[in-house]
Amino acid sequence: MIAPKSDQKNADDFIGGPQTFTITAEIEYDDEQQPAGLVLDDDTAHPYKPGKSMGRVLTAAWGKGSYVGHRLTLYNDPTVRFGNQETGGIRISHMSHITKPLKLNLTQKKGSKAYFTVQPLADAPTAPAPIDVATITDREQLASMWQHAPRDSAERAAIEARVAELKAAETGDPA
Repeated sequence: MIAPKSDQKNADDFIGGPQTFTITAEIEYDDEQQPAGLVLDDDTAHPYKPGKSMGRVLTAAWGKGSYVGHRLTLYNDPTVRFGNQETGGIRISHMSHITKPLKLNLTQKKGSKAYFTVQPLADAPTAPAPIDVATITDREQLASMWQHAPRDSAERAAIEARVAELKAAETGDPA
């Protein structure tokens, strides 16, 4: 509803708050002002094209190699200036692959600089390990798991097979 029509990420995309992404690809453009873009979470239609200051942040943090697999958090900074106007822009607040805050003295406007700090980004949460259904003997726990498992999933099939094993063990019938 509020997404701007654009071929790249815009500050307006972050009105709802910061968002964290994984860089899945890099794109080079034949454009002196924006020579490169980063594909975030496989969204090739709307790459992030960092401006000069954020490009300097990326280079200071990660060097000039590939950024694929790295993660960053982007936000809308309404104080970003374009010329003499505060137009807003995208800033980086957190980055993976850094161990301590990164503080850089970046150009604010012609003849003036200010410190900009990026915080380390915690590791991405890992998915919980799948529960080994074969070790569960509590049928109430299995019933609860079955209710929460997606329909027609391998997880439901494994739970049903385990319940059948437990019933067969109780009655002495082979499963």
